Amino acid sequence: VSNVSCSDTDSVLINVAGSAVLDLGPDTALCDSSLTLNATSAFSKITWQDGSTDSTFEVTTSGTYYVDVEDTNGCVGSDTIVVSIYTTPSVDLGKDTTVCAANGIFILDAKNPGYTYEWQDSSTDSVFSVDTTGDYWVIVSNVSCSDTDSVLINVAGSAVLDLGPDTALCDSSLTLNA
Repeated sequence: VSNVSCSDTDSVLINVAGSAVLDLGPDTALCDSSLTLNATSAFSKITWQDGSTDSTFEVTTSGTYYVDVEDTNGCVGSDTIVVSIYTTPSVDLGKDTTVCAANGIFILDAKNPGYTYEWQDSSTDSVFSVDTTGDYWVIVSNVSCSDTDSVLINVAGSAVLDLGPDTALCDSSLTLNA
């Protein structure tokens, strides 16, 4: 700076700091568990979506979570993550069993409304009709969680019984053999 008779100089060093770097990770789907989000304690100020200020946040329900941070240089950053927590289905087709062919078709029921099903033959109904002996299995799923079960069904043929021809008796007995 100068005027007609005077001049002066000054300088200043300016460091440009970057924004506070933060990464909560990708959106996540979990089965019957929780997730600990970590904003690290390297930041001088941490504020989660609920106003808490710990460096970690425990997620126990599905939702959108975010954190705002500030470092010692006054640089700010934020990140958001969507967490989906699903219930794992439970499927039980029962014990291995023998059924009588004469009783008709035996029905297996995976009993998990709202889930998807895949049987050993790639069918997708919640129930499966059995009319032949075999190993049967099903996978019950939702978006991220699944359970499977299998059962051996033996379809027995009809019992054959012949007591002989119709007979008329007069004062005598007849022995029947089954």
